[in-house]
Amino acid sequence: MTYSSFRNWLHAIPVADPIQRQQAIPFQLVLIAALVLEMVLIALNIVVFKILVVAPLALIPSLVIFLCFSSALLLLRHGYFQGAAAIIVAALFLAVARGVFTNGLVSSVNSLIAFVLPFTLAGLLIGRRALLVSLGLALVMILVAGFTESPGPIEITAQLHSQ
Repeated sequence: MTYSSFRNWLHAIPVADPIQRQQAIPFQLVLIAALVLEMVLIALNIVVFKILVVAPLALIPSLVIFLCFSSALLLLRHGYFQGAAAIIVAALFLAVARGVFTNGLVSSVNSLIAFVLPFTLAGLLIGRRALLVSLGLALVMILVAGFTESPGPIEITAQLHSQ
């Protein structure tokens, strides 16, 4: 495949909205790069770390991310721009949430900055409603993680100061 035919393939996308059409071309490139990177990471896990022998279930998150990226690219190629963006936002959100729930909220405070990526993609590619929904889901997820990690019931008592 030559550069001009690849470029023509990128531009031949059935998106009617001119703004989404303009955004779809770099979005496709990002999805293709993510798919290639995920395939390389899966191959490295299998060949170098012998993940299929040691812990085959550890390969499932990588396969799910690969399927999300490939289905988003397929949807995008068929003209469903917002659906493809929603799949990517959900996949990134679930990846960060899985990290918070498996590592714990206290030990993954620094990784909460990774929520910026799904928020940004939701706001820029899908719209304001998707941004607010993702913010609300993140808040609920952080509250649930905090309550599950708390050692006991949280008591709020007012202290009286006597003079």
